[in-house]
Amino acid sequence: MQSGQLSSPSPGDAVDLSFELLGSILAADYADGLWAALVSAAPWLADEPDAGMHPVRAAFSGGERLLTRRSKLLLRVPASRVDDAMRLCGRILSIEPEPVSLGVARPRMLQAAPTVGAAFVVSGTADELEHHRRLTRMVEELGLPDHLIFGRMTGSRIGAQAVAGSSMVVHRLKPEQSLRLLNHGLGPHRSHGCGLFVPYKLIDGLD
Repeated sequence: MQSGQLSSPSPGDAVDLSFELLGSILAADYADGLWAALVSAAPWLADEPDAGMHPVRAAFSGGERLLTRRSKLLLRVPASRVDDAMRLCGRILSIEPEPVSLGVARPRMLQAAPTVGAAFVVSGTADELEHHRRLTRMVEELGLPDHLIFGRMTGSRIGAQAVAGSSMVVHRLKPEQSLRLLNHGLGPHRSHGCGLFVPYKLIDGLD
């Protein structure tokens, strides 16, 4: 890791690590298997509630996701765990339908932006109005303005559990507020990319 890449983050900060993702394909519903393989290789991930895995960007074909040279695995981990996470470089992950391996990883400091969003946030309810209320309350508890935009409610599965959620955008944030939300996230299931916020221009799939 080159000096200055992380700008000396504080222990409570989060960092995104972008790993080269080497292989041919992922299953359409890859998240369960990929996260389980990561936890097998790095058991400490299971004990870090704020650690998470961003959705992998890959093209669909025949019910599978095709990996390219540009495919990345993006992990968000506490700054105190960066060195541990870097040890994943070179690991082969045994998942279906084919193993994948992790190449070089590059750390990325979280960058404040006035508008940030998450592609899928879970609040624990499938009722749309109550979902909005719960997320608004979470935002207020972080001391952030309730300038919120919600996408349509949709369903997903995490393991054997059916969950409901929506995309979400928070805007008019001051830099310190933006970083607070980026570092903290909202709701459960970070392991499957839920509640992980990024600057709005970087998000795919938001309504």
